[in-house]
Amino acid sequence: MNGVELTIIKCMYLPHLTIIGVYRSPKVPVTQLCNNPLFINSLLFFSVMDDFSKQTATHSTGAPSSSQEFVGYIHNVSAVYNEKFFQCQLQGRDESVTRAVCFSPSKRKIFADFQDKKSPIKIKRFKVDTNANTSDLLMGHDVIVEHYPELDFQRSQIQSSTTLLSVKSVRVGQHITVKAKLTNMSKQQKAGDLTLVNCILLDPTASMKMVLWENFINQVENNRTYIFHNVTVRKGQIQ
Repeated sequence: MNGVELTIIKCMYLPHLTIIGVYRSPKVPVTQLCNNPLFINSLLFFSVMDDFSKQTATHSTGAPSSSQEFVGYIHNVSAVYNEKFFQCQLQGRDESVTRAVCFSPSKRKIFADFQDKKSPIKIKRFKVDTNANTSDLLMGHDVIVEHYPELDFQRSQIQSSTTLLSVKSVRVGQHITVKAKLTNMSKQQKAGDLTLVNCILLDPTASMKMVLWENFINQVENNRTYIFHNVTVRKGQIQ
């Protein structure tokens, strides 16, 4: 980050001690630093990675099953954040929902395929983070996801937890799903033979420019909230 240097020190003999140092150039206002999504996401990514590194190979009492396996359905697979990890939601029995984070971007297609097929799955080789109020599944390159045809419960609809703030760290060209309020719709404009409308999306975390094309323009109204599926991330905006 221009004008900002982030240093993180882990102590070998004091594993629970983490020292985070931030150097800020006098040219960078404090308000700009606090509102910088890259800075915030860097701290968030370190926090998640730090929690992942603390997990032991033993089974946690917060795991979904005693055999270190999860069975259920995959929902809301996110894009890959910072080219390092993606997350999703896992539906278990009694419609319980568990957050899962995978630090192997190449595995995303497997998760997305099972999600799109609405197929019941079994997940093996993961660790469980119980440091927070909920138990999150943390997965690496060795995670195994496979079809599981013997589930005794049905798949439910689960709302996506993607936020506009997290979208800002998504790689350009990826497809995402977001829930946001549509505001500031412009007048229709021409881009060659196509018609477009510029607007602003708002949610509790951030705002972002969005471009609506052709037949999508008449499907929405200003100042209403929608769930937008399969929109494409562009530089500084989504479409």
